[in-house]
Amino acid sequence: MAAALGGPPPQGAMRADVTAFAGPVGAYTILGPVLIAISSTDERHQGPAAVESLFHEAGHALIFPLTRELRTALEETGKPGHDDLWHALLFFTAGEVVKRQLGPDHVPYAKAQHLWERVPKWSSYLPLLDKHWIPVIDGKATPSDGLKALVAAL
Repeated sequence: MAAALGGPPPQGAMRADVTAFAGPVGAYTILGPVLIAISSTDERHQGPAAVESLFHEAGHALIFPLTRELRTALEETGKPGHDDLWHALLFFTAGEVVKRQLGPDHVPYAKAQHLWERVPKWSSYLPLLDKHWIPVIDGKATPSDGLKALVAAL
């Protein structure tokens, strides 16, 4: 995850608390120091989805340098209105990384929860992420190169 998101892992441990309730989406992250909360009762975060949710939430602590680079690239190319691309990229990355570990039967969270269809613009992001971000996850492109390709393709 750290390599794909372009940032070093945070120094020290990331604490994760399993609770009955973790907000309206069932999981969240607080930064500085990193604290991940995930609901043990939320159906969206059961079984393999819980593993992916933990990776996604940890990714919030890793992605900040990349979000700054993305914001700059969008501004420089005159492509506003993609403020949520970083979050789609984070869901995509966590889903792909976990799927590679758990096997091809794992359905990534964003797909299982229909985020690609429900969140405005995300359906247009998915093919771009498939094309331009898989090489980053594979280690065949840098996160900076992947971002440039994503922004150019918007």
